[in-house]
Amino acid sequence: MRYSVQKLRNDEMLSALPLLQLRYPDLTANTWQEQAAALDRGDGGVVAVQCENGYTYGLMVFEVQTRGDVPTICVTELIGLRLTGQENCEPRLLEWIHNHASEVSCKHIEISLS
Repeated sequence: MRYSVQKLRNDEMLSALPLLQLRYPDLTANTWQEQAAALDRGDGGVVAVQCENGYTYGLMVFEVQTRGDVPTICVTELIGLRLTGQENCEPRLLEWIHNHASEVSCKHIEISLS
């Protein structure tokens, strides 16, 4: 099976809800849509690991904040499942965020997971 890592568009954000509900069972679709819209208005977003049939196996929520004079990518959620017959998908998400940081000239990545 093939897997891709990509930033979700606003109209794809609901596909991340089932994985988020593993961590936050009371999270509703309306609440998540509001949070996703706020990310989309800023410099943040949701990155997903998806297989070719569209199932989501992992996701990462991030935003870009300025700390002092330094733009910093702040990862607030990292959820990953084991890929079919392969490794966990977190390394793929971390590789994506590292590459994205270079693209947007962020020199720091902060991961704060609860």
